[in-house]
Amino acid sequence: RELQRSFEPVAINAVFEEMLPPLADTATEKGLSFSQRIEEDMPLVMGNKDTFYLIFKNLIDNAIKFTMSGTVRVDAYHKAGWIHVTVKDQGIGIPKASLPNLFGRFFRAQTAVERGIAGTGLGLYMVKESVEHFGGTISVASTEGKGSTFTVKLPIADV
Repeated sequence: RELQRSFEPVAINAVFEEMLPPLADTATEKGLSFSQRIEEDMPLVMGNKDTFYLIFKNLIDNAIKFTMSGTVRVDAYHKAGWIHVTVKDQGIGIPKASLPNLFGRFFRAQTAVERGIAGTGLGLYMVKESVEHFGGTISVASTEGKGSTFTVKLPIADV
């Protein structure tokens, strides 16, 4: 509930400007390629700046954590009344059998457990709850051994 704060107009570009440089540094220090394509001057979304920061930081942190080599890419743009944000990695991927439970509380995919990758299983649960609280959606496409793509859609603010 702490993450589900009141609604206010938020400039999502400002969130990315603050968040992406240190995450790009983390990826580079790990030996990963980090790329981003953030559309300039995207429309405002309704929500909470701190919560959006936590949502996207969690997704990008996960992409970096679960990618041993390769690329992490972040794209953000607006289309048809929505802001679209994709976080794509070339990481370990998520087993097909784990996908239905991925956003569940305390769920961790067996591949992460087997590889000793730290986590509580709460991050994606909180991300999904927060995205939906602000009227958005989150989806994932993944192939084990090839990587994952998380897509968040947020409605553009009617201000």
